[in-house]
Amino acid sequence: MDIRFSNIIPTPLAEQSLNGDIWGKELNFSFGEHYHILAPSGKGKSTFAHVFYGLRKDYSGNLFWNEKDFLAYSIDEIQAVRSSTFGIVFQDLRLFLEQTPLDNIAIHQSDLSEGLISPEEIIAFAKRMGIEDLLNKKCALLSYGQRQRVAILRVLSRPFKWLILDEPFSHLDKGNEQAAGELIMEIVQRNNASLVITGLNDIGELMGGAGKLLRL
Repeated sequence: MDIRFSNIIPTPLAEQSLNGDIWGKELNFSFGEHYHILAPSGKGKSTFAHVFYGLRKDYSGNLFWNEKDFLAYSIDEIQAVRSSTFGIVFQDLRLFLEQTPLDNIAIHQSDLSEGLISPEEIIAFAKRMGIEDLLNKKCALLSYGQRQRVAILRVLSRPFKWLILDEPFSHLDKGNEQAAGELIMEIVQRNNASLVITGLNDIGELMGGAGKLLRL
């Protein structure tokens, strides 16, 4: 599924000077490609992720999913597209803090019966990211960096075609960032999926040098 932005300007940013590559532009996000969205704080990285995913409608211009205007989709159609197409890690993570990482993953997988990673793979992926000893602790007891890795593990636990990551490494040191980035790219390739990742800094090397850099 291709995603197209047609002269989109989010209402909260309408009074700002928008000279980047996305807002107010005709821009097609082609399935099969990877995209790195780079911007300083306050320039709309999370707003971009929310518009792309169809969470926000407070904008001028048009969002197209597969050349159909997003506003023409019914609520049921939107939910069906999200379930079958998108994986997302929000900047605020949206974990159930009173649940464990394993509980969060089980909830995330609950509406699917096929294409899910196995319990053995979940443990193996957690080990690669250094959180295997945290899987049965409440997320409320984890640091923010640990929660970020849990959110990444959760989104990788089910299939997707577009993976949207909104500043997923902001609280990770270089070692954990590298481990998480390598795992993400491995699963993206396994799914033959596209990646959209936002950040303050250029992290193109974590994407294997692949992808298009866009500035907000």
